[in-house]
Amino acid sequence: MEEETCLDCKRPTITVIDHSSGDTICSECGLVLEAHIIEYSEEWRTFASDDNRSDRDPNRVGAPTNPLLKSGNLVTIIEKPKEISVVSKDDLSTLCRAQNQVKNHEEDLIKKAFEEIQRMTDALYLDMVIYSRACEIVSKFDGHANTKLRRGKKLYAVCAASVSMACRELKLSRTLKEIAMVANGVELKDIRKSSMVIKRVLESGQASVSAAIINTGELVRRFCSKLNISQREIMAIREAVEKAENFDIRRNPKSVLAAIIFMISHISQTNRRPIREIGIVAEVVENTIKNSVKDMYPYALKIIPNWYACEGDIIKRLDEFSGLQISLENSTIYMAGVKESDKEAILHTFPFESGALPVRYLGQLLLTKRMASSDYTQLIEKIRAPIGRQDTYPLLVVCNSLTIFGCPLFAYRMEIASLCSAFLWSGPDLNTKKAKVAWSDVCTPKEEGGLGLKSLKEANKVSCLKLIW
Repeated sequence: MEEETCLDCKRPTITVIDHSSGDTICSECGLVLEAHIIEYSEEWRTFASDDNRSDRDPNRVGAPTNPLLKSGNLVTIIEKPKEISVVSKDDLSTLCRAQNQVKNHEEDLIKKAFEEIQRMTDALYLDMVIYSRACEIVSKFDGHANTKLRRGKKLYAVCAASVSMACRELKLSRTLKEIAMVANGVELKDIRKSSMVIKRVLESGQASVSAAIINTGELVRRFCSKLNISQREIMAIREAVEKAENFDIRRNPKSVLAAIIFMISHISQTNRRPIREIGIVAEVVENTIKNSVKDMYPYALKIIPNWYACEGDIIKRLDEFSGLQISLENSTIYMAGVKESDKEAILHTFPFESGALPVRYLGQLLLTKRMASSDYTQLIEKIRAPIGRQDTYPLLVVCNSLTIFGCPLFAYRMEIASLCSAFLWSGPDLNTKKAKVAWSDVCTPKEEGGLGLKSLKEANKVSCLKLIW
């Protein structure tokens, strides 16, 4: 303890030095008189104080042991002096060769990897815990079989991959593009390959590492901070990101976040962010953000919080950007379990049309699953009605009047061909057992012995193949 004049007490007081933080503190009022004091005494590793001085401490020589290294960082290195006076040059060369033979080169590469990881984490402003976890991952490369480190870009790729995996495991995600920018020119594909190698090494050593995908919520704080977005908008973006995970939005997490940031800021009248600025921060091109906004537009009312904007404002603001507007006149409403009076009141109030199941668009059925046999009942009855009447029409008239509605969209059932064959051989009785010739032979050209009728099955197949051409 020493005495110094305290600026607060206005007199000399006893001060205490906090060696962990380097602060000088007044013992009476607690005022920090000096912060982050630099220690100008000799460094712990110096040997200048070895000459029989009473204050020398030989136990404080050397760096701390590293548990991730087999040697614990305790090694002997033979250096070549500038002037050789005692040992001859030949003897020194022999010692250096012997040292290289017993030297653990794999451990040297691991030390170099630790230094590279330290440089990357410093450049990305990551916590020390990320550095420790990344070093722990790299230390699993013990040099056996396929667990050897390589010099050059392969080493940098392994270091970058270990930093990426450590960030994901500890929920401090950094994108691969960000890590690649500080990885000495390593490409993204090399980092991905190294990540797969690390996973195999850890699995073979019965170690565990989280391989979780980057969560969109982990990127919100960083992106919003760079865009200088207000706290109210950040809360709305976080809530929108959480709700968006409940929908099937097949987009990259960064694209989803960039689209949500644009939608939230676009609704705001005072703090709008240009789409180009959002794209630079999120590392996403403008067209990708626009397409992501269009994909998320149908879910906007469910994603954007109600406390941030009402439904009318959301629709109005996003309509201005996307150009997608709801047409009430062309909309259809489907009602079930509603009284007839209520149904008439709704149709009178809104310009909707009353729809009936099954749902049709431009005259075609809209289905969300594979058609069942019951779905063809109406079509088969339409075919059976004209050909099953007693006042039989000529064959050509009947065949030309068959309903081919939906032929370009749905695969027809064989029952339709059976009806045509039955009408040919039995007339209105539609007896399928009286066929003398197979229907496929009947539909062959006249030159080949058939009647030249067009096969509805073949026409249906060709029409459906056009959809996947």
